Amino acid sequence: QNLSNADSSEQDGEEQLTTSEEKPTHQEWNSFKTCLKDRRDGLMYSPACRLAVEDRSLLRQLDIDIVHLNLPSWMEGLATSLKRSIYFTFFDRLSVDDIDVRNEENKVRIQVVLNKNQDHMNVSINTPNENAQISHIPTHQPKIKMDFFSLLNIPL
Repeated sequence: QNLSNADSSEQDGEEQLTTSEEKPTHQEWNSFKTCLKDRRDGLMYSPACRLAVEDRSLLRQLDIDIVHLNLPSWMEGLATSLKRSIYFTFFDRLSVDDIDVRNEENKVRIQVVLNKNQDHMNVSINTPNENAQISHIPTHQPKIKMDFFSLLNIPL
Protein backbone atom coordinates (compact mmCIF):
# COMPACT_ATOMS: atom_id res chain seq x y z
CA GLN A 1 0.00 0.00 0.00
CA ASN A 2 1.63 3.17 -1.12
CA LEU A 3 0.11 6.48 -0.22
CA SER A 4 2.51 8.49 -2.33
CA ASN A 5 -0.18 9.04 -4.96
CA ALA A 6 -1.77 11.70 -2.78
CA ASP A 7 -4.36 14.08 -4.13
CA SER A 8 -2.83 15.66 -7.21
CA SER A 9 -4.69 18.90 -6.53
CA GLU A 10 -2.41 19.55 -3.55
CA GLN A 11 0.27 22.19 -3.95
CA ASP A 12 3.30 21.00 -5.88
CA GLY A 13 5.81 21.94 -3.18
CA GLU A 14 4.43 19.57 -0.55
CA GLU A 15 6.35 16.48 0.43
CA GLN A 16 4.90 13.14 -0.63
CA LEU A 17 4.09 10.69 2.17
CA THR A 18 4.91 7.05 1.71
CA THR A 19 4.62 3.92 3.77
CA SER A 20 8.08 2.74 2.76
CA GLU A 21 11.14 3.75 4.72
CA GLU A 22 12.34 7.18 3.61
CA LYS A 23 15.96 7.61 2.56
CA PRO A 24 18.00 9.42 5.20
CA THR A 25 19.00 13.00 4.49
CA HIS A 26 22.65 14.00 4.23
CA GLN A 27 22.54 15.54 7.73
CA GLU A 28 20.93 12.42 9.26
CA TRP A 29 23.47 10.18 7.57
CA ASN A 30 26.32 12.34 8.83
CA SER A 31 24.99 12.31 12.41
CA PHE A 32 24.63 8.53 12.20
CA LYS A 33 28.20 8.10 10.88
CA THR A 34 29.51 10.53 13.51
CA CYS A 35 27.65 8.60 16.21
CA LEU A 36 29.23 5.32 15.08
CA LYS A 37 32.66 6.94 15.18
CA ASP A 38 31.94 8.45 18.63
CA ARG A 39 30.84 5.06 19.98
CA ARG A 40 34.02 3.44 18.69
CA ASP A 41 35.90 6.17 20.59
CA GLY A 42 33.92 5.43 23.77
CA LEU A 43 31.56 8.43 23.61
CA MET A 44 28.18 6.73 24.02
CA TYR A 45 26.08 9.88 24.57
CA SER A 46 27.58 12.40 22.18
CA PRO A 47 25.35 15.09 20.62
CA ALA A 48 25.50 13.20 17.29
CA CYS A 49 24.28 10.00 18.97
CA ARG A 50 21.46 11.83 20.74
CA LEU A 51 20.38 13.33 17.41
CA ALA A 52 20.59 9.97 15.60
CA VAL A 53 18.63 8.15 18.33
CA GLU A 54 16.00 10.90 18.50
CA ASP A 55 15.51 10.83 14.74
CA ARG A 56 15.17 7.04 14.60
CA SER A 57 12.75 6.93 17.54
CA LEU A 58 10.14 9.28 16.05
CA LEU A 59 6.86 7.55 15.32
CA ARG A 60 6.17 7.97 11.62
CA GLN A 61 3.81 5.10 10.92
CA LEU A 62 1.07 3.44 12.94
CA ASP A 63 -0.65 0.25 11.80
CA ILE A 64 -3.88 -0.85 13.48
CA ASP A 65 -5.56 -4.18 12.68
CA ILE A 66 -9.05 -4.75 14.07
CA VAL A 67 -10.46 -8.27 13.82
CA HIS A 68 -14.15 -8.58 14.59
CA LEU A 69 -16.68 -11.39 14.83
CA ASN A 70 -20.35 -11.35 15.84
CA LEU A 71 -20.60 -7.62 16.55
CA PRO A 72 -23.79 -6.48 18.24
CA SER A 73 -25.97 -4.30 16.03
CA TRP A 74 -25.40 -1.19 18.18
CA MET A 75 -21.64 -1.53 17.64
CA GLU A 76 -22.07 -1.98 13.88
CA GLY A 77 -24.20 1.18 13.92
CA LEU A 78 -21.52 3.02 15.87
CA ALA A 79 -18.80 1.92 13.43
CA THR A 80 -20.91 2.97 10.43
CA SER A 81 -21.72 6.36 11.99
CA LEU A 82 -18.08 6.93 12.90
CA LYS A 83 -16.98 6.07 9.35
CA ARG A 84 -19.60 8.40 7.83
CA SER A 85 -18.56 11.20 10.16
CA ILE A 86 -14.88 10.81 9.27
CA TYR A 87 -15.67 10.62 5.54
CA PHE A 88 -17.88 13.71 5.78
CA THR A 89 -15.25 15.67 7.73
CA PHE A 90 -12.47 14.87 5.25
CA PHE A 91 -14.53 14.65 2.03
CA ASP A 92 -12.16 17.08 0.27
CA ARG A 93 -9.18 14.78 0.93
CA LEU A 94 -10.94 11.43 0.60
CA SER A 95 -10.58 8.78 -2.08
CA VAL A 96 -12.59 5.53 -1.82
CA ASP A 97 -12.14 2.40 -3.93
CA ASP A 98 -15.13 0.10 -3.56
CA ILE A 99 -15.31 -1.75 -6.88
CA ASP A 100 -13.84 -5.26 -6.99
CA VAL A 101 -12.31 -4.88 -3.53
CA ARG A 102 -11.88 -8.17 -1.73
CA ASN A 103 -9.93 -7.62 1.46
CA GLU A 104 -9.76 -10.04 4.36
CA GLU A 105 -13.20 -10.68 5.90
CA ASN A 106 -13.92 -9.51 9.46
CA LYS A 107 -10.88 -7.26 9.50
CA VAL A 108 -10.33 -3.52 9.38
CA ARG A 109 -6.81 -2.23 8.79
CA ILE A 110 -5.96 1.40 9.53
CA GLN A 111 -2.60 2.86 8.63
CA VAL A 112 -1.44 6.34 9.61
CA VAL A 113 1.74 7.71 8.00
CA LEU A 114 3.32 11.00 9.06
CA ASN A 115 5.53 13.02 6.77
CA LYS A 116 9.14 13.81 7.69
CA ASN A 117 8.25 17.09 9.42
CA GLN A 118 5.32 15.47 11.23
CA ASP A 119 2.98 18.27 10.17
CA HIS A 120 0.79 16.21 7.78
CA MET A 121 -0.38 12.62 7.70
CA ASN A 122 -2.10 10.22 5.35
CA VAL A 123 -4.62 7.70 6.64
CA SER A 124 -5.57 4.48 4.89
CA ILE A 125 -8.65 2.52 6.01
CA ASN A 126 -9.18 -0.92 4.49
CA THR A 127 -12.38 -2.85 5.19
CA PRO A 128 -13.53 -6.09 3.56
CA ASN A 129 -15.35 -4.19 0.79
CA GLU A 130 -13.54 -0.87 0.39
CA ASN A 131 -10.20 0.90 0.56
CA ALA A 132 -10.25 4.55 1.62
CA GLN A 133 -7.38 7.02 1.67
CA ILE A 134 -7.43 10.42 3.35
CA SER A 135 -4.51 12.57 2.21
CA HIS A 136 -2.54 15.43 3.74
CA ILE A 137 -4.35 15.82 7.05
CA PRO A 138 -2.68 18.58 9.08
CA THR A 139 -1.53 17.30 12.47
CA HIS A 140 -1.29 20.73 14.12
CA GLN A 141 -4.98 21.52 13.67
CA PRO A 142 -7.23 18.51 14.22
CA LYS A 143 -10.50 18.82 12.33
CA ILE A 144 -12.48 16.10 14.02
CA LYS A 145 -14.28 16.03 17.34
CA MET A 146 -16.51 13.07 18.14
CA ASP A 147 -19.64 13.10 20.25
CA PHE A 148 -20.23 9.37 20.63
CA PHE A 149 -23.60 9.92 22.30
CA SER A 150 -24.93 11.63 19.18
CA LEU A 151 -23.41 8.88 17.00
CA LEU A 152 -25.29 6.28 19.02
CA ASN A 153 -28.42 8.47 19.25
CA ILE A 154 -28.34 8.11 23.03
CA PRO A 155 -29.94 10.96 25.02
CA LEU A 156 -27.81 12.34 27.86
